[in-house]
Amino acid sequence: LIYAQLGKREGSYVNISEQKINRAYLYRKDKPPYQSSNLLIEKFKSALTHNEKIEYVFNKVQTAFSLLFDRQAGGMSVDIQGNDLQTLDTLSLGLLNSVNRALPGRVTGTNFFEKYPSVRLILDRDKIIRNGLSEQRVVRHLSRMLKGDVVTQFRHFDRKYDILLRGDNPFREDIDKVLNTDIDGYPVKSFVSVRQAQYLSAIERLNQARLFQVRIQPREESYLELHDKLQQIINRVSIPRGYTVRIGGDWKETQNSLYNLGLAFILSVLLVYLILAAQFESLKLPLIILFTIPLSLIGIIPLLYISGLTLNIISGIGFVVIVGIVVNDGIVKIEFINRMHKSGKSVEEAIMIAGRMRLRPILITTITTVFGLLPLALGLGKGAAFQQPMAVAIVGGITVSTILTLFVLPILYKWINR
Repeated sequence: LIYAQLGKREGSYVNISEQKINRAYLYRKDKPPYQSSNLLIEKFKSALTHNEKIEYVFNKVQTAFSLLFDRQAGGMSVDIQGNDLQTLDTLSLGLLNSVNRALPGRVTGTNFFEKYPSVRLILDRDKIIRNGLSEQRVVRHLSRMLKGDVVTQFRHFDRKYDILLRGDNPFREDIDKVLNTDIDGYPVKSFVSVRQAQYLSAIERLNQARLFQVRIQPREESYLELHDKLQQIINRVSIPRGYTVRIGGDWKETQNSLYNLGLAFILSVLLVYLILAAQFESLKLPLIILFTIPLSLIGIIPLLYISGLTLNIISGIGFVVIVGIVVNDGIVKIEFINRMHKSGKSVEEAIMIAGRMRLRPILITTITTVFGLLPLALGLGKGAAFQQPMAVAIVGGITVSTILTLFVLPILYKWINR
């Protein structure tokens, strides 16, 4: 049995999985210039040679805070549930092999717990009773020989030390020597039999049913495309009666979170409209200003795609934040045009004056915001990759929205006041 650990984790971290035997754990701490964790994992995978006897598993060591949001980034799994462990084990391994053949490189891990060699001692109750013994006495004898009992304590000033009574090392290393001992002259092996087997180290349950899980992440395809491919694989597998195989995982939580963010986005737009309507005492002008929000989407979506980022919970927060940012330029522009128009200027004259007078403050506001978020958008610094999607969404939205605001909003104002 082998257990080794190289390196250490700093700070308060969440255990990715339980420490197991026959494992070597290697922790790598990145140094400046910092690189993306996913990029490092791909480099390690390409550098390591394939070995059938060794399995390499790569995981990001995350803080509790980042893990909370990273769960929302998605993660698909195939959940296999049933009661009989042997059938469940066979079904799970067959499904795992099918997924690896059809979708190589997508499986990131499983919860298939290791089987450890175990020795099971089986008592013959009838023989124990015929010999005038009790099961409790036999169990106590075996436990004392193998595990030991605390028979008393040694006191030294204010400290107490347990005194353990157990069998000598040869007895604990060889089960046959334990069976050759006797209780009241009766050999233990006459009413105790040995069965060697392999048992799971742990069993997970979901809704009171045993659960085996295969964790999967997409590569080139989207989650919906991966879902369809997995469903086709599951449809080709023969599932025994009483067993269920379904697609689950954190990606469903992602869908729910994005849905809630959509509601928050709509609510923020509504609140901004109400505030602007009260400020301008008009129902039309706030609609012109709110038109900057769909203009910002023109910059958000392409920039996320170019950056290789996805729409997740972090970039979704950027969508909500952008609502309160992009309307500022519109407010500055439309408020000045409306004030000039009310002072007696024509609509064309008011638009021209506003273009000259409000160009500099609008550009300065946008440039300072973009440059402030640029380090996060570029993923510079330790932990910046976690916040990068939000920064990219805000930078792309505010940049394109500002440029289009200078031309589109005056046109809408003139069209409404024609």
